[in-house]
Amino acid sequence: MAARTETEKRLHRLLKQDLGKAVKRTKRGTWTTTSNLPHEIRLHTQAGVEMVRVSAGIVIDTKPSKALFAQMNRLNVERALSRRILVDGKVLVVAEMPVDSLHPGDLEHLVSMVCCFARLDAAALAEHGGRPVTDPPAAIAPDFTMPLDTWWDVLRASGTATKRELAVWLDELTGSDCWIDRYDDTVVVVINGTGIGSAYPCTLEDLRQAAIDGECAEDDEEDDEEEPEDDEPLPYNEAPPGKKKKDGRFGR
Repeated sequence: MAARTETEKRLHRLLKQDLGKAVKRTKRGTWTTTSNLPHEIRLHTQAGVEMVRVSAGIVIDTKPSKALFAQMNRLNVERALSRRILVDGKVLVVAEMPVDSLHPGDLEHLVSMVCCFARLDAAALAEHGGRPVTDPPAAIAPDFTMPLDTWWDVLRASGTATKRELAVWLDELTGSDCWIDRYDDTVVVVINGTGIGSAYPCTLEDLRQAAIDGECAEDDEEDDEEEPEDDEPLPYNEAPPGKKKKDGRFGR
């Protein structure tokens, strides 16, 4: 491997600072993470400016079509700071930043954005042909019962790289809308401001169940809020309790 430049060394330090044990350098001189999506972090030069580029696959084995390109263009407009491209039958999502502009936290945000968009866009783009990369082969499917002792174990087991990607993965798995908080000894699944914690050692099943329980609790609260008060007027075509509707009128 060629000697690393000062820019490469700085980028590596920032990646380790932001992503910790979830990121590692490859033999090709690029970087990869614990996300099970096909992805890459690389350094390249564009118009004389050194850039860090994060890319991830969305759909593979697809063919170009007007409908596919139209959907890709819509997503490029809706999801700022990223773009979708078609390369060798693969739809990729790409985002980049100048290395000189990087601050602590920027790389975690960049990796999160790309991986989350890849997961969120997969179903829509796969409608135009191909296989979404969010359907991992059985060989790398997560083990929901394996004990997890650290945050890094949680990321590796789920095939995600950041808190935001883990949240999107859980959302897709459970139909919830959650956020993840992490502490030294606990992972917390937060839904609508209410958190359910799983202390280490925990399992992916614990996190899955926490998301389901949190979503059910939120649905129950919404049902309670929507229940009409007794003194509220009823819809014109709804009979009061105990009254029967006859010929379009309520019995008295």
